Amino acid sequence: MKSFLPLVIVMVVFVSGTQTSAATESEALSAYQSTFSVQLPALIVPSVIELDLAVLPADVDTFLVQEEETGRLIHHMYEQEEADDEQVDARWEENGQLVPSLTDGNLTTSYTFRIPDDINSGTTLTLTAPRPVTASEIDLTLARNVTVPTIVSLIAVLPSGERLTVIAPRAANDRTITFPETTADTWEITFVHEQLLRISEIELVQEGSPTEIIRSLRFLAQPNMTYRVYADADRPVSADTTEANDLSDRNVVNGRIANLKPNPIYVPADVDGDGVIDQEDNCPNHANESQQDLDDNGIGDTCEDFDRDGVVNDTDNCPNTPNRHQEDSDGDGVGDECDDEESRLTEKYGWLPWVGIGVAAGVILLLFVVVARRPEDTVLEDGENDDSEESV
Repeated sequence: MKSFLPLVIVMVVFVSGTQTSAATESEALSAYQSTFSVQLPALIVPSVIELDLAVLPADVDTFLVQEEETGRLIHHMYEQEEADDEQVDARWEENGQLVPSLTDGNLTTSYTFRIPDDINSGTTLTLTAPRPVTASEIDLTLARNVTVPTIVSLIAVLPSGERLTVIAPRAANDRTITFPETTADTWEITFVHEQLLRISEIELVQEGSPTEIIRSLRFLAQPNMTYRVYADADRPVSADTTEANDLSDRNVVNGRIANLKPNPIYVPADVDGDGVIDQEDNCPNHANESQQDLDDNGIGDTCEDFDRDGVVNDTDNCPNTPNRHQEDSDGDGVGDECDDEESRLTEKYGWLPWVGIGVAAGVILLLFVVVARRPEDTVLEDGENDDSEESV
């Protein structure tokens, strides 16, 4: 009987192909923090090479492959597989005899346990597994018209060989028997029963199995060529590689990682170009040369949002006053919500309207004077004409 059921594979594939608007080769390679050479067997024809990445940290998932003789960057494929072990195929035995009907998944079959001569000694079932399993529950499926046992107890044999009493004899009131989570490769469960005990299925409910992450890198290698891989970019990289090709061929040649070391041409990223590398920058995506951090929370003031209006301080025209729509009527760069002194002429110089009012008042007064004097002049002119007529 096999100890393990087939692996369930969940695959995530990352493919790097030819990119447009790429950085220069040196710029691209300088983004990667480590590098290693590839050891290959002698190749007669172009072959798909697969590298096992188990020696690299789990978070390393960006790569560039370079053909050293030509300097070309080679198209590659990064694969990540999650392999989950299925439930361990455990075996139940009574007095050293295998009882397969207890785990055959068929509820129409059952196994009958007779009442022992010493009713207090009970019936003991032993579960053995090819490796330690973790469990906290046993489920019973009984045949029709069969009652649950009266007493149950459980002993676990730990990987160290120690026998641990997990359940001291206690009343078995249910077909589900729970206990503190325990890891063991042998389990002994004892039932005290006052009638024939006919069990169709008994399952040690195993906890989640460990997950193994399998990571690999593939590329097409040419005979008589050597290859170097650059790994772990600290920023997005766009690079021109050779034409994308099919690397899914299962007839692969295994290569080996050799001479893993820091990349000597690595240049730490400074995405915002403020002269402070991203690893030390409290605002890596917003220029913040001064690294000012008034509230000392590790996040630079430039990329915080003090007023919580959804606009970071760096681009907020009112960083301390909510102004989500960034309205700025006078276009002076200060939002209306916090612009105490607008730059419109009449608001910038508050006395100017009064000057206008004064000038207007002066004009009105002048007009009034002119109008007030005009009738007197007209009377004098008329009087002079009358005297002239009399003298004639």
